[in-house]
Amino acid sequence: MKKEITKLMFKAEEAVEKFLTKTKPNAKGDEAGHKDEDPVVHKEYKGYVASLGAALRTSGLIPTLAFYSAEKSEKENTNTAQRYKLLQAIAYCLFKEENPDRTFLINEISQKIYCPNSDEINRKKLKKWEKRITEASIAIKLAMRNFKFTEEEE
Repeated sequence: MKKEITKLMFKAEEAVEKFLTKTKPNAKGDEAGHKDEDPVVHKEYKGYVASLGAALRTSGLIPTLAFYSAEKSEKENTNTAQRYKLLQAIAYCLFKEENPDRTFLINEISQKIYCPNSDEINRKKLKKWEKRITEASIAIKLAMRNFKFTEEEE
């Protein structure tokens, strides 16, 4: 497992920057006085990535992907972190998909684990994809350490 996570680290760092960060103005600037924008990860993603593994173990692959694919409701604050963005980052790591939509991962995995012309699940493929998604989420969690996190809920 360690070797697979190591292979995913470069893509995971790109995925975090592409899907899980927002830019925050850097008030200090550099020596020349240029103020650039630092990418920051919303701190909710720490919890999302940590609970993904537990959800896979307790609920199973398809229910977990369905839960994480859902958008937050209108009642919830929409400028906070969205769970589906974590799945987009995982899809970027595993499938090299540049712009996956929020249901890309569940659709791809469903096509791969269900037996053709049947409602039966191929258990061997199911376990393989659970393992790959777990590895990608670990790589993303490690890659997130390279970024600053938001300090307060927005």
